[in-house]
Amino acid sequence: MKKNVKLTEEIKQFQNEKKWYGIVLIGLGLLGLILPLMPGWLLIAAGVALISPKYGERLLGKIKSLFKAILKSK
Repeated sequence: MKKNVKLTEEIKQFQNEKKWYGIVLIGLGLLGLILPLMPGWLLIAAGVALISPKYGERLLGKIKSLFKAILKSK
């Protein structure tokens, strides 16, 4: 029983940390939109996927379809 309690505490801690990692990635992504060396949109998408996985999957699907359309037009 003690193991289960510890595991749930670790999961809750990871969920909180995951949100902070997502916020940091979004911040770096916004910075990357200004600086030419950083992939801004990629970092923003990764941050959104960490904060909200359901919306992140939808965003990833849109990005994939956009890239497919770009590749087909060439």
